[in-house]
Amino acid sequence: MKLPRTQFLGSPVQIRKAIAGLSEKAESLDLAVAFIGPEWHRLLAHYSGAMRVVCWLRHPATHPDAVELLMSRNSTTVKQRDGLHTKVYLAPGIGAIVGSANLSQHALSELVDAPQSEAAVLVLDPRLIAGISTWFRALWKDYPRTCGITDANLQQAREDRKKFPLLRPHTINPVPLLRSIYRNG
Repeated sequence: MKLPRTQFLGSPVQIRKAIAGLSEKAESLDLAVAFIGPEWHRLLAHYSGAMRVVCWLRHPATHPDAVELLMSRNSTTVKQRDGLHTKVYLAPGIGAIVGSANLSQHALSELVDAPQSEAAVLVLDPRLIAGISTWFRALWKDYPRTCGITDANLQQAREDRKKFPLLRPHTINPVPLLRSIYRNG
Protein backbone atom coordinates (compact mmCIF):
# COMPACT_ATOMS: atom_id res chain seq x y z
CA MET A 1 0.00 0.00 0.00
CA LYS A 2 1.37 3.40 -0.98
CA LEU A 3 1.29 6.17 1.62
CA PRO A 4 -0.54 9.39 0.73
CA ARG A 5 1.74 12.28 -0.23
CA THR A 6 0.21 14.45 2.49
CA GLN A 7 -1.46 13.46 5.72
CA PHE A 8 -3.29 15.55 8.31
CA LEU A 9 -2.03 15.17 11.88
CA GLY A 10 -4.75 16.31 14.27
CA SER A 11 -3.12 15.87 17.67
CA PRO A 12 0.18 16.26 19.50
CA VAL A 13 0.46 12.47 19.74
CA GLN A 14 0.16 12.11 15.96
CA ILE A 15 2.71 14.90 15.43
CA ARG A 16 5.16 13.23 17.84
CA LYS A 17 4.80 9.93 16.00
CA ALA A 18 5.37 11.62 12.64
CA ILE A 19 8.50 13.41 13.91
CA ALA A 20 9.80 10.10 15.28
CA GLY A 21 9.03 8.41 11.95
CA LEU A 22 10.92 11.04 9.95
CA SER A 23 13.88 10.99 12.32
CA GLU A 24 14.16 7.18 12.02
CA LYS A 25 14.68 7.51 8.25
CA ALA A 26 16.64 10.77 8.12
CA GLU A 27 20.36 11.33 7.72
CA SER A 28 19.81 14.96 8.70
CA LEU A 29 17.06 17.11 10.16
CA ASP A 30 16.37 20.80 9.61
CA LEU A 31 14.07 22.41 12.18
CA ALA A 32 12.65 25.92 12.09
CA VAL A 33 10.75 25.97 15.36
CA ALA A 34 9.98 29.14 17.26
CA PHE A 35 10.07 27.80 20.81
CA ILE A 36 12.27 25.05 22.23
CA GLY A 37 11.97 23.42 25.62
CA PRO A 38 13.58 20.42 27.33
CA GLU A 39 11.09 18.17 25.50
CA TRP A 40 13.40 18.20 22.45
CA HIS A 41 15.65 15.72 24.23
CA ARG A 42 12.91 13.16 24.90
CA LEU A 43 11.56 13.47 21.39
CA LEU A 44 14.90 13.25 19.57
CA ALA A 45 17.11 11.33 22.03
CA HIS A 46 17.34 8.31 19.71
CA TYR A 47 18.28 10.43 16.67
CA SER A 48 22.05 10.54 16.03
CA GLY A 49 22.25 12.30 12.66
CA ALA A 50 23.13 15.89 11.84
CA MET A 51 20.71 18.63 12.82
CA ARG A 52 20.32 22.30 11.94
CA VAL A 53 17.89 24.26 14.09
CA VAL A 54 16.59 27.83 13.98
CA CYS A 55 14.63 29.16 16.98
CA TRP A 56 13.47 32.41 18.55
CA LEU A 57 15.96 32.38 21.41
CA ARG A 58 14.93 35.60 23.18
CA HIS A 59 11.23 34.78 23.36
CA PRO A 60 10.29 33.77 26.93
CA ALA A 61 8.64 30.56 25.69
CA THR A 62 12.08 29.30 24.58
CA HIS A 63 14.12 27.74 27.37
CA PRO A 64 17.76 28.91 27.00
CA ASP A 65 19.11 25.93 28.96
CA ALA A 66 17.32 23.54 26.58
CA VAL A 67 18.83 25.43 23.63
CA GLU A 68 22.29 25.22 25.19
CA LEU A 69 21.89 21.48 25.69
CA LEU A 70 20.76 21.11 22.08
CA MET A 71 23.80 23.12 20.96
CA SER A 72 26.08 20.68 22.82
CA ARG A 73 24.67 17.70 20.88
CA ASN A 74 27.06 16.22 18.31
CA SER A 75 26.55 17.30 14.68
CA THR A 76 24.10 20.02 15.67
CA THR A 77 24.13 23.71 14.84
CA VAL A 78 21.54 26.05 16.35
CA LYS A 79 20.86 29.57 15.15
CA GLN A 80 18.47 32.25 16.32
CA ARG A 81 16.05 34.54 14.55
CA ASP A 82 13.90 37.09 16.37
CA GLY A 83 10.28 36.98 15.28
CA LEU A 84 10.48 33.40 14.01
CA HIS A 85 7.11 31.74 14.47
CA THR A 86 7.37 28.76 12.12
CA LYS A 87 7.02 25.12 13.10
CA VAL A 88 8.73 23.13 10.37
CA TYR A 89 10.37 19.74 10.91
CA LEU A 90 12.21 18.72 7.74
CA ALA A 91 13.99 15.50 6.82
CA PRO A 92 15.50 16.56 3.46
CA GLY A 93 14.53 14.23 0.65
CA ILE A 94 12.19 12.24 2.91
CA GLY A 95 9.41 14.38 4.35
CA ALA A 96 8.39 17.39 6.37
CA ILE A 97 5.91 18.29 9.08
CA VAL A 98 4.47 21.78 8.87
CA GLY A 99 2.06 22.86 11.57
CA SER A 100 1.47 24.61 14.85
CA ALA A 101 3.56 22.57 17.32
CA ASN A 102 6.69 24.01 18.87
CA LEU A 103 9.44 21.75 20.18
CA SER A 104 8.07 21.93 23.72
CA GLN A 105 6.20 19.78 26.20
CA HIS A 106 3.11 22.01 26.01
CA ALA A 107 2.87 21.53 22.25
CA LEU A 108 3.95 17.89 21.96
CA SER A 109 2.50 16.31 25.07
CA GLU A 110 2.25 12.53 25.09
CA LEU A 111 -1.12 12.77 26.81
CA VAL A 112 -4.05 11.80 24.62
CA ASP A 113 -6.16 14.66 26.05
CA ALA A 114 -3.37 17.25 26.07
CA PRO A 115 -4.50 20.72 27.16
CA GLN A 116 -3.02 22.38 24.08
CA SER A 117 -4.53 21.71 20.66
CA GLU A 118 -2.06 21.28 17.80
CA ALA A 119 -2.31 20.27 14.17
CA ALA A 120 0.09 19.72 11.30
CA VAL A 121 0.45 18.27 7.85
CA LEU A 122 2.93 15.52 7.05
CA VAL A 123 4.32 16.20 3.58
CA LEU A 124 5.77 13.30 1.58
CA ASP A 125 5.46 14.80 -1.91
CA PRO A 126 9.01 15.15 -3.33
CA ARG A 127 8.24 18.50 -5.03
CA LEU A 128 6.87 20.02 -1.83
CA ILE A 129 9.80 18.64 0.17
CA ALA A 130 12.19 20.25 -2.32
CA GLY A 131 10.35 23.57 -1.94
CA ILE A 132 10.47 23.38 1.85
CA SER A 133 14.20 22.54 1.64
CA THR A 134 14.80 25.61 -0.54
CA TRP A 135 12.86 27.75 1.93
CA PHE A 136 14.89 26.38 4.87
CA ARG A 137 18.23 26.97 3.13
CA ALA A 138 17.25 30.60 2.47
CA LEU A 139 16.18 31.04 6.12
CA TRP A 140 19.42 29.42 7.35
CA LYS A 141 21.61 31.72 5.22
CA ASP A 142 19.66 34.95 5.91
CA TYR A 143 22.40 36.70 7.89
CA PRO A 144 22.18 38.85 10.00
CA ARG A 145 18.50 38.08 10.71
CA THR A 146 19.36 34.40 11.22
CA CYS A 147 22.60 34.20 13.18
CA GLY A 148 24.65 32.05 15.51
CA ILE A 149 24.13 31.87 19.26
CA THR A 150 26.88 33.00 21.62
CA ASP A 151 27.26 32.48 25.36
CA ALA A 152 26.30 36.14 25.76
CA ASN A 153 23.10 35.53 23.75
CA LEU A 154 22.20 32.62 26.02
CA GLN A 155 22.86 34.68 29.15
CA GLN A 156 20.75 37.56 27.83
CA ALA A 157 17.93 35.12 27.02
CA ARG A 158 18.10 33.79 30.59
CA GLU A 159 17.87 37.32 31.97
CA ASP A 160 14.97 38.17 29.64
CA ARG A 161 13.16 34.98 30.61
CA LYS A 162 13.35 35.88 34.33
CA LYS A 163 11.16 38.90 33.54
CA PHE A 164 8.44 36.56 32.24
CA PRO A 165 7.75 33.80 34.78
CA LEU A 166 5.61 31.87 32.33
CA LEU A 167 4.98 28.35 33.50
CA ARG A 168 2.42 27.77 30.76
CA PRO A 169 3.28 30.32 28.07
CA HIS A 170 0.14 29.92 25.98
CA THR A 171 -2.43 29.81 28.77
CA ILE A 172 -1.98 33.09 30.62
CA ASN A 173 -2.49 36.67 29.61
CA PRO A 174 0.99 38.29 29.62
CA VAL A 175 -0.31 41.85 29.04
CA PRO A 176 -0.49 42.89 32.74
CA LEU A 177 3.01 41.49 33.30
CA LEU A 178 4.35 43.32 30.25
CA ARG A 179 2.78 46.57 31.38
CA SER A 180 4.40 46.31 34.83
CA ILE A 181 7.80 45.53 33.34
CA TYR A 182 7.67 48.44 30.93
CA ARG A 183 6.40 50.85 33.64
CA ASN A 184 8.99 49.76 36.20
CA GLY A 185 11.89 49.30 33.77
